[in-house]
Amino acid sequence: MGSSIVTMWARRVRLMNPMIEAIVAQRDQLYGLLESMRQGGREWYMAGKDTFAGAGATLYDPRAEGKQPFVLFHDLPTIAADKVLTIWLVSPDSTWARAATFQPNGQDIQAVRISMQVSGFDRCAVTLEDASWGPRYGAVVMESRIAPPTTAP
Repeated sequence: MGSSIVTMWARRVRLMNPMIEAIVAQRDQLYGLLESMRQGGREWYMAGKDTFAGAGATLYDPRAEGKQPFVLFHDLPTIAADKVLTIWLVSPDSTWARAATFQPNGQDIQAVRISMQVSGFDRCAVTLEDASWGPRYGAVVMESRIAPPTTAP
């Protein structure tokens, strides 16, 4: 009897372990984002358009040394399995540079780190694409102007 209780308890712990690991990973990711924001930086909000109305995102460009820019999304709708969302940084000459590609994770809030620095670009946009590579073809579902940094007087 006693060994069956221990066996049952051990089985439950093994089943819970992936959930605990996922929660710890999410906590660590959120802590990292808060650390990136703690020292300030620049930020721009993008409101969702059309089927993405009600969703939105904030592009954060942390001031902290060594911290990578990221986009914090909220209320993203589900998209088709064969589609991806792509974050683009757009230069003043209208060159679109792919900064990240992802699928919504079903959570209320989702953070996506981008692969390049924000400086030198004047717009951030999110598109719904058929592929995670190549040029932009999809519809813009949210976007924002990126104001240049201000200089202190």
